[in-house]
Amino acid sequence: MSKLFDIVLWGATGFTGQLVAEYLAQNVGDSVRWAIAGRNQEKLEKLRESLAIPNLPILIGDSHDQQSMDAIVAQTRVVCSTVGPYTLYGTPLVAACAAQGVDYCDLTGETLWMRQIIDTYQAQAEQSGARIVHCCGYDSIPSDLGTLVLQEHAQAVYGRSCHEVQYISWAASGGFSGGTIASLLNVLEETKGNKTKAKLMANPYNLVPEREPDWSQTDQDSARYDEATRVWTGPFMMASINSRIVRRSNALLGWRYGEDFRYNESMKMPNRAAATAFSASYKLGIGAMMALPVRGLVDKALPSPGEGPSVEIREKGFFKSKLVGKTTPSTSSGTTSTSSGTTSTDSGTTSTGSVTLIGEVSDNLDPGYGSTAKMLGESALCLAFDDIPQRGGILTPASAMGMTLVNRLRQAGMTFKPET
Repeated sequence: MSKLFDIVLWGATGFTGQLVAEYLAQNVGDSVRWAIAGRNQEKLEKLRESLAIPNLPILIGDSHDQQSMDAIVAQTRVVCSTVGPYTLYGTPLVAACAAQGVDYCDLTGETLWMRQIIDTYQAQAEQSGARIVHCCGYDSIPSDLGTLVLQEHAQAVYGRSCHEVQYISWAASGGFSGGTIASLLNVLEETKGNKTKAKLMANPYNLVPEREPDWSQTDQDSARYDEATRVWTGPFMMASINSRIVRRSNALLGWRYGEDFRYNESMKMPNRAAATAFSASYKLGIGAMMALPVRGLVDKALPSPGEGPSVEIREKGFFKSKLVGKTTPSTSSGTTSTSSGTTSTDSGTTSTGSVTLIGEVSDNLDPGYGSTAKMLGESALCLAFDDIPQRGGILTPASAMGMTLVNRLRQAGMTFKPET
């Protein structure tokens, strides 16, 4: 049945929602049929006026009203959602998409909610053909697609995947919105005093239900020196989200990176002392955030949902990340070689040592908002118009859209490259 819209942007009047609406308004033509949606008619009309698209359709619904979510989903091919915390507001919309076979993308970083969605809707989405794609912003596209690009390069040049990849947040400038902070605090609230949820949250494979935990792949929480890039690193706040998405991508791609593939994330530090001090502060800070009195102070001091960094901060923002991949040594029959890293053996086989590859993902916009709006907007367009696998399920950016989305984002100004 023909749909009225290619894309419906749900939560368009929120801080990030407005940025995505602006991105779409600036980058799609009349051939793309899209609409803005939310619960407040007046706010949506003001947004439409600011976008200078007088005939842009408006849809009204309520996140807690299943019938209204069903009605909105029935009118579109793709839903693009910016309404969080998703644990509180996201499930009815996903349920409608899974039931009706409608594609969906969002910005959630809430792994406990994502696991709930996988457990509840995976089979239904597979059957209906709905491609439900979480984490289509700064969490976790640089990590997920950056790893894919590095692995594709390793396969093309060396004939094998990297058995491990380390993602390093190299440099960034930007700000936080109230919605992002609310989601983070909600996750901490969920795990506080609940040992089952806390253990699931800590499980490195919590988004791969069929795999037993590998506790040796826990997130970095201390200072480490990276030999390949010659920098000291400390913990990266988003590792507990991004690493789970990358591992789910590997599983959904048929373990393309290998069943023993190892992945971790960290953040570049000026020196060892800074890395050590930051690591200690990081662990103390996460613990303090879970204490009720501190949580109250945080709620008062930080921006409320719907608020975020100024235009000036966003325009001056940027981010740069490096990915360090290492291949395993290989031995194959054939002509021997004396080139660097290759030695001859008496049996006529060629043994090639481990190779280190370094990749980069970067953008010249604030990572959490300017660049995130670009990533989510292009994800919605990719789902709506590009020739990608029609595989339904609870997917990831790499497993759903892969190099097609990488190429879209490159055309939109992002950098994805293997350096060596």
